[in-house]
Amino acid sequence: MLTGSQTFTTLVILLGAAGVYMLLPHRHGQIKTHTAYIVGGALASLGLLGFLSLLSPPIELISELFSYVFTAVALGAAVMTVTSRNPIYSALWFAAVVLSTSGLFVLAGGQFLASGTVIVYAGAIIVT
Repeated sequence: MLTGSQTFTTLVILLGAAGVYMLLPHRHGQIKTHTAYIVGGALASLGLLGFLSLLSPPIELISELFSYVFTAVALGAAVMTVTSRNPIYSALWFAAVVLSTSGLFVLAGGQFLASGTVIVYAGAIIVT
């Protein structure tokens, strides 16, 4: 049997997954209705809010706050990378994912890894 927190976590994951699925473009290139995008955005937002409610309060406020911000930006930009219909916008959202991930590397003390990530991934993808 699932406990209350496991049920809530499962519900949050399912809401987020359903929202992201509704935001994905149609496989034949046809445009979905605006209500489908609104419902998908609402479900994804509810999933994100539920995920944020599961987080424990930060101990070191500034670094934990930046960690949460970088994580939220990385997740949001990753969803936008997958759901964008235009490959140019998809590449720009991917650059945002890379930059927020390197921000997480800097917070973890990996400055060389952060700079290498930016140079290799963001530079190569945007130039390509």
